Amino acid sequence: MPYVVFAIGILFTVTIFGLLHMAERRRIEELKLVFDARFNTFSDDIMSQPKYQSLLRSIESLPDKLKPIAAERAYQRLLDALIEHPDAISLRMWALETGRISKGSSRDVKVPTIYDEQAIQNDILVRTRQLV
Repeated sequence: MPYVVFAIGILFTVTIFGLLHMAERRRIEELKLVFDARFNTFSDDIMSQPKYQSLLRSIESLPDKLKPIAAERAYQRLLDALIEHPDAISLRMWALETGRISKGSSRDVKVPTIYDEQAIQNDILVRTRQLV
């Protein structure tokens, strides 16, 4: 009898953790959709400093668990914008800053390493056709 109670307790615990995990994954997917919609309004006027600052504030306000996802998504979208506007200095600076947030937020100390900095620089140079 005690084994049955123990087994039911284990089953209940696993079920709860599974439901929590599913809810978190659904929340992340919803965040991606909301972030993409917000970024699409930003990309209509890609050179707008106030819109970029608003985007950064919204990334910084996210919980630590979701910040790397949103920052990486913004970083990739800015790199895509650099392909279309390779001479835009502001886009380069924004990609660098967002890349640092993206790479740093996945680290324990929340700071990008020198290798992250080099990877960001290479990404920017490739998108602006300065590195082949």
